[in-house]
Amino acid sequence: MTLENLALLSRPGRLSVAVVMLALIGALAWTAGNFLQPAVARHIVLASGLEDSLFHQYAKRKRTFTRIVEFLRSWFLRPRHR
Repeated sequence: MTLENLALLSRPGRLSVAVVMLALIGALAWTAGNFLQPAVARHIVLASGLEDSLFHQYAKRKRTFTRIVEFLRSWFLRPRHR
């Protein structure tokens, strides 16, 4: 349908074309939002400085805490057999 043909349509005809176009645009936006989500990070890199620094000690504690959280997450989110 060209723009000239669109101008020849009656008002309800133009309205129906607009509704269909908005539905298509909405469906495309919904599809893009659901399927084009960024991937979840699999690795976290934490730069901590020198080994004897306080920040490095904090990073080691953070690594231990992160490992515990990941273990608990895998334990509670594992598939259950019925």
